[in-house]
Amino acid sequence: MKTTKQVAEELQVTIRTIQRHVKRLKITPQKQGTESLLDENAVELIRKAIDDKRQRQRQETTTATATGDNKNNDISQNVETATATSDTKTATATENSDTEVTLLKAQIELLQSEISFLKDQIQVKDKQIDTLSTALTTAQALQGIEKKQNLLVVGADAEEQEEQPQQKQGFFARLFKRK
Repeated sequence: MKTTKQVAEELQVTIRTIQRHVKRLKITPQKQGTESLLDENAVELIRKAIDDKRQRQRQETTTATATGDNKNNDISQNVETATATSDTKTATATENSDTEVTLLKAQIELLQSEISFLKDQIQVKDKQIDTLSTALTTAQALQGIEKKQNLLVVGADAEEQEEQPQQKQGFFARLFKRK
């Protein structure tokens, strides 16, 4: 796991560039405090995107230079340059679509790993729920038994008090709570 700053330094781009790629590629970084952490798959996706962008820029620069030098040439040379440019653009478009396919496959793999992780978490939570449900049922049964025992004890005390004849107490005995 690397921070956004570490990835930016490694790829020799700004932090903002990394943030834009994270957003564009729909990568969800893990948060640790205020830091955004990117796993190796995410770093590799960003690296591919940046490399592809740099390669496209080089090709566009080469193409622009080639067409700029040929402005003074005759029409046949302009046709050849246009053909070469369209071939380059077609190759670039093909490379771009290949790059996008590669990025999408990597995103799919990342999402599938997240899905499997979440499924594992759900299984763990289901086991916890089952355990807690069993514990709750046991606790409720014990509480019910305890209530029954308390009722039996209270009932027995009431019967004992009814069986004992009530003795009349004098004023001082009631005052000082003697029996």
